[in-house]
Amino acid sequence: MTIIPHAGGKPLRILVVGTHDHVRQPSMKQFAVWFEDALRPLGSVRRTRAPSVFHRSSGGKWLTYLDQYVLMTLWLAVRHLFFDLVVIADHSNSPSALLVPGRKLVVMVHDTTAIRQAKGEIADASPVRWSGRLLQRLVLAGIRRASLLLTNPGPVDRELTALGVSASRAMVGCPVDPKRLGEAVAPADPPVGRYLLNVGGDNWRKRKADLLRLWRAAPHGMALPMLAFVGFTSAETRLELDRLGLQHRVRMWTNVTDGELAWFYENCEALIVAGHEEGFCIPVAEAIHFGKAVFGPASAPIYPMIFGDAVTLVDLDAPQSGARELAVGLAGMGAENPQAADRVKRMWSLERFDERVREAILTRPLPR
Repeated sequence: MTIIPHAGGKPLRILVVGTHDHVRQPSMKQFAVWFEDALRPLGSVRRTRAPSVFHRSSGGKWLTYLDQYVLMTLWLAVRHLFFDLVVIADHSNSPSALLVPGRKLVVMVHDTTAIRQAKGEIADASPVRWSGRLLQRLVLAGIRRASLLLTNPGPVDRELTALGVSASRAMVGCPVDPKRLGEAVAPADPPVGRYLLNVGGDNWRKRKADLLRLWRAAPHGMALPMLAFVGFTSAETRLELDRLGLQHRVRMWTNVTDGELAWFYENCEALIVAGHEEGFCIPVAEAIHFGKAVFGPASAPIYPMIFGDAVTLVDLDAPQSGARELAVGLAGMGAENPQAADRVKRMWSLERFDERVREAILTRPLPR
C-alpha cells in the first residue's frame, strides 16, 4: 500500500476509537472499521474500543458507561502519547477523550439530536432525566474540544453552530459498503409475498408506531403489502401492533446478519422510513444501492436535503391520506428518477467516503 504524504512529511500515527461491544448500534460500530480502512494510506492506524470490564457484572448500561467513560478515559489519557491523532468514530463517545489534547482530537458528529433533546429544544422528544442531561453536556464539551469535526450532510453543521461549536468541520457523510452486506442469505423464517422494509432501531424519533397507524388506516381496496421491521422493536411498539390488530400484516426480525439484511433489501418491494431526527439514515442509501424505491415522511426535510428526488415523500402525520399516497406511489413504481438514484450511489459510495475522510485529515491544521 502506498502511503500518502501529509503536510508534515511523515506518516501519521492514528488511533480510531470505536463503540463498546455491548452498545446496540451496529452502524456506529461499523464506522470505526470504515475510518480505519479510509485512513490506512495516511500511515499506521490502530482501532480500539472500551473494554468490557464492568459490563460483565449485572447492571446493564450503567456499567457499560463505566467501561466507556471511566476506564476508556483513563486509558486514552496515556495512550494518546503514542499517536498523532485520536479519531472518535461516534460523537457520543467524545467524553472518553476529555483528557486527550484537543489539537490531536477528531470527532465524527453523526447528529445533534440527543444533545438538543437533553436541552429541551425538540418539542416531540421524550423528557430526559438528569443523568442523560449530564451525559449530553459532557458529549458537547468533548465535541467543542476537537480540532476537527467530521459530519453528516444536512442540518448538522447549522445545529453545531447554534450550539456554540466553533471547531473546523468537514462533511464526510456515510458510505454504502457492499462488502459489509456480503452475499444475500435468506433468514430462517423469511417473509412470503410482497413486503415493504423498515430497517433500524426503535425510539421516539424512529416513529415505528406511526408506520403501524399508517398500515391500519389503509383505505379499503388499497391494502398495503406486509410491513417488515428489521432491527430492534420496543415492547411499546409491539403492544401498539397488537392493539391495532396488525399481527398478520406486520412482522419483526430482531437479530439479522449482514447477509440476511442484504436478502431483505434484495427481495423487498421498497424501503419505508419514518424518522424525523436523523443524522443520515444509512438504510436509505443502502436500499437505493440495491435498486429499490424509498418512501419517507413529507414533514422531515432531511431526506430530500440528502437524497433529493430519490426519496418519495408521504404524509405520515395524516395516516389515511399517507396510506393512500403510499399505495399510489407503490402502484406507480417503475417511474422513479434513475438519475437521482445514480447521484446517490456515486455521492455515498465507499470510495468517495474514503476520499472525503482523507482529504479532511490532510487539510486540517497541523498539531503544534
